[in-house]
Amino acid sequence: MRFRKLSTGKIDYNMRIFALYGILYETALNFYKPFSVKFLERIGGSELEIALINALPGLVTLIAILPGALWLRRSEDTQLTTARLILFGRWFLFAMAFIPFLPPQYRAFGFLALFTLMCIPDAIYQTSYQSFIGVLFEPRARANAIGMRNKLTVPALTAVTLLSGNILTLVPKTDEQRLFIYQIFFGLAFFFGVMEYKAFKKFKVAKKDAGFARSSGREPLKPQVIKILSNKQFRFFALCSLGFHFGWHMGWPLFNIYMIKTLGANELWLAVISVASAITMFFGYSFWSRQIEKRGNSFVLPICTFGMALTPLMYAWSPNLYILLPTALISGFFTAGTLSVTLGALLEATPQDNRVMYIAVYNVLINLSLATAPMLGHYFFELKGIVFALYMTGLFRFLGTLLFFYRDRRIAKEKLGVCG
Repeated sequence: MRFRKLSTGKIDYNMRIFALYGILYETALNFYKPFSVKFLERIGGSELEIALINALPGLVTLIAILPGALWLRRSEDTQLTTARLILFGRWFLFAMAFIPFLPPQYRAFGFLALFTLMCIPDAIYQTSYQSFIGVLFEPRARANAIGMRNKLTVPALTAVTLLSGNILTLVPKTDEQRLFIYQIFFGLAFFFGVMEYKAFKKFKVAKKDAGFARSSGREPLKPQVIKILSNKQFRFFALCSLGFHFGWHMGWPLFNIYMIKTLGANELWLAVISVASAITMFFGYSFWSRQIEKRGNSFVLPICTFGMALTPLMYAWSPNLYILLPTALISGFFTAGTLSVTLGALLEATPQDNRVMYIAVYNVLINLSLATAPMLGHYFFELKGIVFALYMTGLFRFLGTLLFFYRDRRIAKEKLGVCG
């Protein structure tokens, strides 16, 4: 299905709304996400529960994505449906504010349960959002729009993270006061989530269902998945991405364990490290956006993932939090590139027709990694300690980078063959 092109004025308007939406999204996210593991620890969470907070969302998302995508295809107003998914997910943040009222022995479980269940609407939203962006901006403008949105969100991310980190560290005198501040932050995250919902509804599209191949009947799921996986371009990209994401996800609980348990980071240090990463992300988004426009997604992707493969090694070589700061700077630069290029490469590898189902299948594969990789990282941690686990994470990331490099060489050869 083809859709009318938006006028230049509407594209500029949508870019502004896209940036505003990104700022509100990051503001809501950074009132709780950088400190969620520390909050879990303060209410009695163990190392296993820290690993589970990374793994369980992936498992739940695996179950939710494909049924959610089929439901999205029957939606009469996909933009409004996506906005409502945003709002539904933010209600879980509101509920998290009441966790400290639970008996101490149930707090960690309650927070873990809410955090995991929140991933159901978030997973369906991510599938819908990624497909929506595919038609909101044409391929030529897409990298610029994503880069501009990501760059403009960095000041909001920096301000919120520094403010919240300082408040959590300097203001409370007791654990009860600190938990009360966490409750306020969950409430603020919910408030900005509501603003995020309102901003998303302001996008102007040529048709309400742009980007979604609607289905009035109930098409069997299995034939759709088989057809999607038979698309060689999509299948090759998805497998390469799965390989890298496995190493990426392995490191998530390990970095928190290393910073909090090994180096003794408090909320202020977590904020400082997050801001250090955000500073280079701010400059990185512009740099990588230009490289994507000049050289293409397939060329830039292995370079960015190679930089991210260095991160766990640099963590392992950091004996204290002061040495860890340069690692955060380097990591932020390459993470900005990876975040910018991955979405563009995914949209490039998926046809517009039935794109929402392609993205759903892709997200199932990625969340299969998210559900298992953190637990493998935890296994290596239990086996031989945190440094060994970080080295293994780096190895898996390097293997994923090699897959993307091989993909780029293969695409380059195919282009030469066509030209020849």
